[in-house]
Amino acid sequence: MALGGASGPPTQVHMLGRHRAPDRLWPDPAFLLLATLLVLPSELSLAGPLRSNGTPARIAGYVCLLLAMAAYAHNPNRAPAGRPYRTLLLILLGQSVVSYAMFLQNGPSPGQAATSLRTVLLIAACVGLALRLTDLLAERRLSDEVFALLLILGAGFVGLVAVLQAGGLVASWGNLFRLPGTQLVPEPGGLTERFGAVRVLGTTGHAIEYSVILAAILPLAVWMARYSSTVWRRRIGHLTTALIACSLPLGISRTAVICILVGLAVWSVFLPASSRLSLAAAVLAATAAAAMALPSYVSSLAQSFQGAGTDNSVAGRLDDYPIVLDSVREHPLFGQPLPLRGLILDNQWLATLVDGGLFAAGTFAIVAVVTPLYLGSRVLGRRDIAAGRRAYVGALVAGSLTVAVGALSFDLLSFPQSTFLLFAFLGALFGSSAQANSTASRSVGGRQLGSGET
Repeated sequence: MALGGASGPPTQVHMLGRHRAPDRLWPDPAFLLLATLLVLPSELSLAGPLRSNGTPARIAGYVCLLLAMAAYAHNPNRAPAGRPYRTLLLILLGQSVVSYAMFLQNGPSPGQAATSLRTVLLIAACVGLALRLTDLLAERRLSDEVFALLLILGAGFVGLVAVLQAGGLVASWGNLFRLPGTQLVPEPGGLTERFGAVRVLGTTGHAIEYSVILAAILPLAVWMARYSSTVWRRRIGHLTTALIACSLPLGISRTAVICILVGLAVWSVFLPASSRLSLAAAVLAATAAAAMALPSYVSSLAQSFQGAGTDNSVAGRLDDYPIVLDSVREHPLFGQPLPLRGLILDNQWLATLVDGGLFAAGTFAIVAVVTPLYLGSRVLGRRDIAAGRRAYVGALVAGSLTVAVGALSFDLLSFPQSTFLLFAFLGALFGSSAQANSTASRSVGGRQLGSGET
């Protein structure tokens, strides 16, 4: 899917200059986390008392957090351009710890306390990943393309497993990983049917999470196909884009359609006019191709929209709003934790509002929505940034907002893969912006961004 009609890599594509080669970067925990996040099932954990806190992704995230904190303690002035973003992430982590401490004061049961602690530890691991990516990108030890490639390959693998599941060749991905010294927490879910078609999961824990992940990475895959500096990476981008487009309908999820529209609409703002037309034509062509190649899935997806008014899952989510409003009126600032109210909300934003009040919901919104929009607007406001650079930042902003919008239809923090993906986008966006700010502060007379510099 080549946007803009140009052939070959553009001469103005932004790269981060000299960076450590992947074969030297691979021992870094952030690199390992991104490389395995969408390949290993999220339920796979080390055997022992850690249970879900012992997954490879979480362990890597904890190591990232320790490395980041140790680096800041050793050199408080390290990568000063990234300090505002690091502060923002640490505020989010502090907010989750404060909310957990207030929850314990309400006398929860041991099970409720353990569930709340798992959420705090997941946020800690995700913040660790975002901090580490901020440093790696700000210090030019990781390039845009290597970061994008890791996520794109993971998304391609998710789509490939989904195709195998739709063909009846693979059932639960997690059940294939019952290995010595490991455990699956919780037990992997099985495939289900919707309107007579198999609803796939890929390597994820839920069809909605599957849809959100692929929709969020789609703009990044198209960016790789259009703007990568090497032929083989552009080919990977084209292949993965096609695979994502083919496998997204297999989740039979209304959320997928919404997330695709949101992600591509946001990303299109960062593209040249000619590329927007090419993108719109490609979306129409992909829709027509899906209708011809996957008629049963497209029909099932259409039925899911037509029957939304009588769908129990939709009615259940709408019924949550009066409960949330009552809770906010009773506990506006810090909320009252969901377990104490006996609620399970399939909407992370409402859950955060009830669980932690305006304090928690506002902090999360600033980090996951407001800051990406602000950083994106800064790029849009500059005319000296090359098209490739602008499109890359737009793909990161679109990915972050796609996950944030998807969180309106499922409890995001209960699904580690999509949560880590959100913070991966944020870390890449923060690190790339910090690197650009650092370069701009050192630039001299008339040197332009996007022409080899950031």
